[in-house]
Amino acid sequence: TQAKTLFPYTTLFRSKLNKLQLDYEKAKADYDDIISKVADANAEANMVTTDFNTSDASSTVKDAKDTIKKLKATKAANKKLAKMQKKLSKMQKKIAKLQSRIDDMNKKIKFVNQ
Repeated sequence: TQAKTLFPYTTLFRSKLNKLQLDYEKAKADYDDIISKVADANAEANMVTTDFNTSDASSTVKDAKDTIKKLKATKAANKKLAKMQKKLSKMQKKIAKLQSRIDDMNKKIKFVNQ
């Protein structure tokens, strides 16, 4: 009877696990897209901080404003990347925890069935 009681829970947990794994794969794809955007933004930010035109004051001010704008965009992209890393890490922990619960229940079911 314990095996019959545990079986619906393992099925429920497996469906939750499948959904979590799909969500993780989607988040991972988003993360991969963000990585390339962040790499481009970081490269551009590195380039603009070295390309100041000091021939006249107005050009220097314009370059400085453009640089600040690009640095802010880079900061936002890096912040988004860090947030995605945190989200993926939490999802991995949830997946591992759920898989562990399923494994524990499967052991109990096998024990009862023997």
